[in-house]
Amino acid sequence: MAEQPKLKRYESQIKNYCERLKDETKTTLVEIVQMLQQTCIANAKNIESRAFFLNLLGDFYRYQLELLAPEENNSIDQLTNVQKKLKRDREMLL
Repeated sequence: MAEQPKLKRYESQIKNYCERLKDETKTTLVEIVQMLQQTCIANAKNIESRAFFLNLLGDFYRYQLELLAPEENNSIDQLTNVQKKLKRDREMLL
C-alpha cells in the first residue's frame, strides 16, 4: 500500500477487515472440524466413507495451520498437536 498513496488512508480499515475475515475463517474451520468429528466420521457406515471424512479432516487441520500467524505457524507444539489429532483420527478408522 505504500506505493499507492490514495489507499494509505484506508490502511487501518483494510487491516481490520483482513483480521476480521481471518477470525471468521478460523471460527468456521473449527465448526467444520467439530461437525466432521461428531457427525460425519461418527456416522460413517463403511470404511470408504470413514476414510474420505478422515482425509477431509486432515485437510481442514492443515488449513487451520496455514491461517496461524507466522510465529505461531513455526511452533512445534502446534504441529505436534495436529499430528496427534490425525493419528487419533486414523486409529478411529481401524
